[in-house]
Amino acid sequence: MEKTEVPRIVKSWTEIGVEETFPYSLLNLLDEALLIIDGNYHVRFRNQVAEKLFSKKSNICYRLYGRSKPCPNCPLRKGSVREFEEFKRNVKLNGKYLVVTLNPLNASDGTRVVEIINDVTEKKLLKEKLKRAEEKYWNLFENAGDGIVIFDKSGRIIAANRKCEEITGFKREDYIGKSFKKLVSTKRFAKKALKAYNDLLKGKSVRIELEIKNARKKEIIVELSSVPLREKGKIVGMLGIVRDVTERKLLERKLERYSQHLEKMLKMRVKDFREMERRYSVLLEHAGDGVALIQNGLLIFVNEKILKLTGYPKEHFLGQPFTKLVAPEYVKLVEDRYNKRMKGEDVPQIYEVEALSSDGERIPLELNATRINYHGKPADLVIMRDLRERKRMEQKLLESERLATIGRLATMVAHDLRNPLAGIQNASYYLKMQLKKHKVDCEMQEMVEIINREVEYANNTINDLLDFASVKKPEFKEVDVNKMIEEVLLLLEISENVEVIKKFGCLPKITADPHHLRRIFHNLVENAVQAMPNGGKLTIQTKKTGDFVEIRFTDTGMGISKENMDKIFTPFFTTRAKGIGMGLAVCKKLVEEHNGTIDVKSKEGTGSTFTVKLPIRQKGGEKR
Repeated sequence: MEKTEVPRIVKSWTEIGVEETFPYSLLNLLDEALLIIDGNYHVRFRNQVAEKLFSKKSNICYRLYGRSKPCPNCPLRKGSVREFEEFKRNVKLNGKYLVVTLNPLNASDGTRVVEIINDVTEKKLLKEKLKRAEEKYWNLFENAGDGIVIFDKSGRIIAANRKCEEITGFKREDYIGKSFKKLVSTKRFAKKALKAYNDLLKGKSVRIELEIKNARKKEIIVELSSVPLREKGKIVGMLGIVRDVTERKLLERKLERYSQHLEKMLKMRVKDFREMERRYSVLLEHAGDGVALIQNGLLIFVNEKILKLTGYPKEHFLGQPFTKLVAPEYVKLVEDRYNKRMKGEDVPQIYEVEALSSDGERIPLELNATRINYHGKPADLVIMRDLRERKRMEQKLLESERLATIGRLATMVAHDLRNPLAGIQNASYYLKMQLKKHKVDCEMQEMVEIINREVEYANNTINDLLDFASVKKPEFKEVDVNKMIEEVLLLLEISENVEVIKKFGCLPKITADPHHLRRIFHNLVENAVQAMPNGGKLTIQTKKTGDFVEIRFTDTGMGISKENMDKIFTPFFTTRAKGIGMGLAVCKKLVEEHNGTIDVKSKEGTGSTFTVKLPIRQKGGEKR
């Protein structure tokens, strides 16, 4: 059968029957790959980008895409390119995402098409990455402990989280799209909110208190901290953090009313005044927050909460300048605001400072200062809230985000290392076989064994990284714990100077992920062996305790120092010269995914005991 001659690649438009109206070399300046194809699927022209894009160098168009015959929906199959104006299709080639556009070419015989190929891989991957990031930050937004609300530039609410529904009692759809002005309960607060809105438009951050009506038409007091949102340097909206402070404000108002009432009673009857003052003091003494009363710049009252916070006796404060309540670097700030408040000037009522306890600890505090009348003279009533727990939660959130970022990076690095390690392992195996075949001296064989051990170590490190970074849920099956430990011990190379003692109890099968369980036991046994470089005993004990199976790994090694006990389950913490400190962190993560616990008891120089407790049955499902 006579072969069809494949046309050669042409160098100019005129060779393919198209009148040349601009220099042919300009096509090589295009960012997109370009092919010119005739009616027999032959590639008559390709530019430089197309040369680089296709690994196959065939002159048949469909073979460039790894196909043995034309595409089923190719316009050329119809017999004439005149039957279509433009045709697009999506193609995945060698891991790349391509958008292929075919247009008819006005050649002399009317049978050719121009095919333009756009590589949209980066755009597609970026879109997927943005989608994942969007989901993550939406979850943080939706599940935040405080209400979060977003306004557009005109002051309309465009988004709010679940906490806003809890605070107001309204469904979000009841106020989305409405102006913030409609939510404020009185004209006085509306004016205050409008001023804050104008400050935000000027690029300032604001912190105010407002009265709003909830779904039961009850007035509640909220604290709103808001910052402007910018896009390309321009303010496009505002983000606000909302907190219900009704109870706190009611306490402040109650205290102020008490103060006014006491002043009135003083004029009427001294005896009654003293009784009321006693009640007032009891209320302040047992308040949940610290309470201080300042008059003429001196502390005349501090409650029990302040004494517990700072660790100082009451005599340390009474009659002393109020600046003793705060750390030195905050003295100027609180003095300035106190003096202005006493003069009746408008200053921030709520702000944050730090205090120093008797043992030197820095305590973050939120001050809420209000001017009152006490014994007929102006005084400053200050409520001090301990912010340590909130700061710890904020730090925990930051740490979670940092670990999530490290996890993503670890996953990418681990995947990139897998292929080279596999190549090294295959090459090592080949060398080992060749050395054995040719009976080469044992020193070279030892070198190959070293390579194998190091590859295995690297693989284990990669597995630790992947297990820590993984978000995949465990695949629960029925597992025999004693049998699983036996398998791990067989696979591990335990030195001869380490004696393994097995005290296995009679256990039921449990519901667990076999892969995860194997990683836990492997890491704990390896950790115990590494803790006994000069040899010792490793005792593995299993028993059933209630609805749990308990597995203990006791070694007679070096033990763990007191300062390291709180850090051993922290990712990337290690005291060894070799290793990245992921083994125990992975164990903790995997155990907790099984609704279990892991703890350690250790004494430096005498050894350690790691205890893992796993439920026999997982909640929410039967054994499988």
